[in-house]
Amino acid sequence: EIPKPAVHSKKERYLIKRCKKIAPKIYPIEIKVLNEQSLMSNPMDKVVSWMFSDWLSFVTESINKTMQFINCGIVNTQVFYIPEDFFGAFCCRIPAGYQEQKTAMGSIFYSIMNVNHVKEIFDTPKVKLRIAKKFILADHKGYIEYDDNESVEERGNHTQYHSAFIFFLNVGQSTVDESDNCNNAFIVEWLPNICSTIHVGQLKVQYKYGRKSI
Repeated sequence: EIPKPAVHSKKERYLIKRCKKIAPKIYPIEIKVLNEQSLMSNPMDKVVSWMFSDWLSFVTESINKTMQFINCGIVNTQVFYIPEDFFGAFCCRIPAGYQEQKTAMGSIFYSIMNVNHVKEIFDTPKVKLRIAKKFILADHKGYIEYDDNESVEERGNHTQYHSAFIFFLNVGQSTVDESDNCNNAFIVEWLPNICSTIHVGQLKVQYKYGRKSI
């Protein structure tokens, strides 16, 4: 005798229908294990690169951006993580008269005491290191940057101002700085093996700005 299909009540049919909606649908997936050759097959990997000169231009522009009124008299610190090869190329730009010094943490550093040497180290064809700026006190705007080489049209209404001062990179023996007349070094510190597998270290630069009324 052929068994008759089970007869469900209206409530049971509703529960069965609802459970079918809730139950997730499972689809087969394919997992590919990429080898090293597959990872390097992207043609863009051969096109995109960052040369040492590009990186140094980035560092120089980063330093230039800190030359602001609020940073006067304080120690400005910037940290960069770079390949050891970049640091080797960077050291070649430091004049031979500066001796490498070591810290207890295992890092090495250079104390640059001449602002012209600092400029030689960081100047690139794309970006030049700014070692001085002129600021003026303009009505309703506070202190703003002022360029003597600009035309009257470019200056706008800032041809007349109440006071002005020179804002400069304070390196070496300073006799004109009104806020700090100490010997200030431009410090370059290198801590190797931050990422030892890929030979990346930490480059830190520290410096101060000074000012003089004119």
